[in-house]
Amino acid sequence: MNGHSEKSDIIALDRESNQNGLIAAYPNPSTGIITTEINGANGRNGTISVTNMNGTLVEQKVVYTTGIEKHQFDLTNFEAGMYFVRYQDDTSDQTIKLIKQ
Repeated sequence: MNGHSEKSDIIALDRESNQNGLIAAYPNPSTGIITTEINGANGRNGTISVTNMNGTLVEQKVVYTTGIEKHQFDLTNFEAGMYFVRYQDDTSDQTIKLIKQ
């Protein structure tokens, strides 16, 4: 606010996990397009699904995982509110919350 700026060091973040099937979605909250990151086991077929608060499926993708992968979903035309992003394969089943503004 006073016109002074300062640069900081770059910090690397390691998002890997020992837990297969770990899912992340961002930006959260979102106004439309979200990116999901899946840390699935190599060589597994899985499903990423997005449902609304009523449990209605609004988007779904079948994916073949080869490690950490990114997939995009466009929620621009859906109502504001809470959604659930779920990743399932034959060994994992995880759900996270997502807010659509």
